[in-house]
Formats: sequence, C-alpha cells, structure tokens
Amino acid sequence: MPTARRRFSHQPLWNARPLWNARPLWNARPLWNARPLWNARIGLGCLALAACLIGAPRPAAAADGLVLAVAPFENKSGDDGLDALAAGLADMLITDLSVSSDLRVVERERLGALMQEQKLSRSKWADRRTAQRMGKLLGADIVLTGALARAGSKLRLDGRFLSVETGEVMATAKAEGELDSFFDVEAELARGLLGAFGVALSPLMRMKIGKPPTRSLPAMQAYGRALEASDRGARDDARRLLAEALAVDPAFSRARERLAALEKRVEALEARTEAVEKA
Repeated sequence: MPTARRRFSHQPLWNARPLWNARPLWNARPLWNARPLWNARIGLGCLALAACLIGAPRPAAAADGLVLAVAPFENKSGDDGLDALAAGLADMLITDLSVSSDLRVVERERLGALMQEQKLSRSKWADRRTAQRMGKLLGADIVLTGALARAGSKLRLDGRFLSVETGEVMATAKAEGELDSFFDVEAELARGLLGAFGVALSPLMRMKIGKPPTRSLPAMQAYGRALEASDRGARDDARRLLAEALAVDPAFSRARERLAALEKRVEALEARTEAVEKA
C-alpha cells in the first residue's frame, strides 16, 4: 500500500514579515527590568543552602567562651575581721577576670541567689565536690576557688581553677604582699590566674585590672559585709552597709550601683506585696 505523502505548507519568503517590521532591539525589555536572580529557582537553592549554614550550631567555646564561676574565698587567717575582705575579693575578681573575651564570668547575683537557695556557707566551697555541684547548677565549665591567709602584716591570696566536669585542678596562682596593699595584691592574683590560663594580657587589660573600684580598705570591708548580708537575705543590713561604704568613699561607684539595684528590687517586692494584699 503506497504511503501517503505528508504535505507541508511553506510560507513563501515574499510573504514573510520584512525585517523593518520586526520589533527593534530598543523596545526589548532592558536588563535592569529582568526578573532578579534571587526570585529564580537557582536563587531559592542558594537561600536554602545559606539557611542550613546559618542554622548550623557554632562551637560554644569559640562563640561564647568558657563559663567561669568565682566562688567566695575562704578566710584562713583566723581573723574574722577579714571575712568581709574575702567577700569583696571574689567580687573584684569577677570584674578583673572578665577582661578576657575567652571567659564568660557568672554574675555574682546568680551565685548569691544559689547560695541562699542551697543554704551554703562560704567555707563549703573549699570542698571540691561541692564546688563541682554548684558549678553544674550555675552552668559553668570552670569554678575558681581560693583562700585568704595572713601572717602578721603579710597577706597571701591563693586561687585555683577547677574543672566542673572532672573536678581536676586546671591551674593555680598566688599573690603575696602587705595587708595595706590589698588592692595591689588582688590585681597581682588576677593577672597570675589569667596568665596560668595562657591569656596574653594587653596593656589596656593590665590597666583595667590595676584600677580597683576603691582604694579605701574600710569602704571595701563595709562593701564585703553588705555582700554577706545580701547572701543571707538581710536586705536592710545590706542597704545600711552599702550606704556606709559610700559614706567612707563617695566615689565607690560599684557600691552605689549595687545599692541602687538593691533598692529597686526592694521597691518591686513591696509593690508586689501590696498588690497581693489588695487582691
């Protein structure tokens, strides 16, 4: 059976649209009106990849640093009058060790609240297992514990870094000097602790560490007693002692800031109590 021949209709060239009737190039859509690439399929793929990269977890140590909790220092001098200096010493170290971007130091307020909740005395921190347990509750990687000792007019400060995970001593440092030079001895201990951890101190970091919040020992002792009172929940005593520290040294900015924060918390507590009574 003969195959049917398929017919094709060809338009003669003389019927085609002449070139001069074609759309000129300058009427075409300019490139800057074209659909942007980020709306195209390939753009969506790139965004999906970027989202995956952004959502990927970062190494905690590199991004946020190691978390350090500074425990209250133990007074081994046998002189109860130095208890307040031991409390103030830990508070100063919190500020001084914070100069390193590799460390995130736990705020003292959190530490004090935990001690009050656990009914923990300062001397208990000397026990390694207790320090580990408290460090875990604070979410810390490292706990700094230490002691203050005195022989005559000489003062000695010892500090050690404990690993919360293993309980091992990671590094130690000590500083000695005259009791009257307490602030210089504290600065030496802070530099020694950071150096034992391999932190290279810049001139600016050394300057920050060497600038204490006050140069008055009586003001620091009143401030330390205020910290102890706050840890016991004795807010009225804490307010009175902070005011006493400011009376000795009106330029003691840390005492002023803590007093303002304490008064704000007391006002908030009184407002909540009043609201409950009216309800």
